[in-house]
Amino acid sequence: WVALRDQKQSIREVTAQALQSVLRIVSKREARLQEEWYGSVLAEANQVRLGLQYILLSLSLSLSHSLTHSLTQLSLQGFKGNEIERIHGSLLALGELLRCSGSFIQDRFKDVCDSIIKYKEHRDKLIRRTVISLMPLLAAAHPESFVHNYRHTCINHLLLSMRRDSDRATSFISLGELAMVRHTAILSISLLLTRSLLIH
Repeated sequence: WVALRDQKQSIREVTAQALQSVLRIVSKREARLQEEWYGSVLAEANQVRLGLQYILLSLSLSLSHSLTHSLTQLSLQGFKGNEIERIHGSLLALGELLRCSGSFIQDRFKDVCDSIIKYKEHRDKLIRRTVISLMPLLAAAHPESFVHNYRHTCINHLLLSMRRDSDRATSFISLGELAMVRHTAILSISLLLTRSLLIH
C-alpha cells in the first residue's frame, strides 16, 4: 500500500497494474483465499470511511486470526482526509477489484459505488478523472444494480463533465465504454447521448 499512496502518480498507476496481476492470480485460487485477498484490499481501500468493524462485519468473512489482527493494526489509511495520493490510490485499488474480483464485488456493490462516486466533484482533476474512468467498470461489475441505482447520477455527471475542458476527453471515453456494457438500458442511453453530442 505504500506504493499505492506514493506522491508520484506514475508509481501509483504502475502499482495498480501490479495489483491487477496479483488479483488475476488470486482469482484462480480457491474461494477462501479469494475472499481473504479481495476482502483485505477492500478493507484497506475503505478503512477510514466505513470503519474497520463495519467492514469486517459487512464482508461476512471467516478471516484467519492473523489477517484480522493485521487489519486491526493498520493505521488510518484509505480515504483518510483529503490527501490526493491516498484517495487516488484507494480509487485505483477499487478499480482493480472491479476488474478482477467477479462475484465478490457484487455483494458489496453499493458500498464500492458509494466510495467511488462520492469523489465525483472533488476539487482535484486527477480524482475527478479517475472517478469518471471507473464508471464503466461499475456498470460492468453489476449492470442491473448500476442501472437501478447509479445510472442517472453517472450519466448526468458525465454530461456535466463534458462541459469542462479538463474532464471532457475522459468523459467521452467513459461514455463510449458505458455503451459497450451489455445491458440494454445502459447501451440505449449511452448511444442516444453520444449521438446527440456528436450532432450538436
